[in-house]
Amino acid sequence: MSGRLAAWLAFIAVFSAISYYGNFSGLSDSDEEPLYHWSFFVSSMFGFGLMVGVALLIAIGAPKREIFALRSPPSWGRTIGIGVAVLVGVFVFSVLVDQFLNPGEEQGLLPDRWPPPDWVVYGFNASAVVIGAPVAEELMFRGLGYSLLVRFGPSVAIAGSAFAWALAHGLVQAFPLIFALGVGLGFLRRVTGSIVPGMLLHATFNGIALVAAAVEASH
Repeated sequence: MSGRLAAWLAFIAVFSAISYYGNFSGLSDSDEEPLYHWSFFVSSMFGFGLMVGVALLIAIGAPKREIFALRSPPSWGRTIGIGVAVLVGVFVFSVLVDQFLNPGEEQGLLPDRWPPPDWVVYGFNASAVVIGAPVAEELMFRGLGYSLLVRFGPSVAIAGSAFAWALAHGLVQAFPLIFALGVGLGFLRRVTGSIVPGMLLHATFNGIALVAAAVEASH
C-alpha cells in the first residue's frame, strides 16, 4: 500500500503541475467556448483515459472491487437523502464563494453564448463533462485515493482526496468550491462504502451547471 500511495501522490503532483501550467501559461484561449470545439472532447478523453489507466496500473494486484469501492450502497433511500443534502450544501457554498471569487469564469468551461453552433459537438463535449469526468475522477480520487489514505483515518481520506482532486483541476479561484464538493463526495463515499453514489452526484452537479449556464447564456 505504501508503494501504491507513493505512486498515486506522484501522479497527482505531475498531473496538477501540468494542469496549472496549462491554465496559467497562456496556452489556452479564455475567449473560446471549449464545449463548442472537438478539441475539448479529444483532450478530455485523453485525460480521463490517462487517469483511469494510471489508476488501474497502481491497483495491479489489489482486489479492484475493494480498492475502487465498486459496489452498491446498503440503502439507496438513505444514500439519496445524503446526496441531496450534500448537493444543496455545495450549491449554498457556491453562492457564498461567488460573492468573493469567480470560479466559473476562471475555469472558462461554461458557454457564454447559446445555442451552440453544432449540437453534435456540444453533445459529445457535454457527455464528457457529465459522464466522463465523474467516472474517471471518482475512480481516481474517491475510489483509489480514498482507499490509499483511509489508513490514516476517514477524515484524512475525505480531506486528502478532496484536496488532491482540487489540485488536479489546476485552478485558484475555483479551488475552494471544488474542494468543498470533493469533501461532500468523500463523505458520501465514507457513509455508503461505495463510489457509485459519488459518480451520480458528481454527474448531477456537472449537469446542473451546464443547464444553468445554458439558461443564463440564452437571456
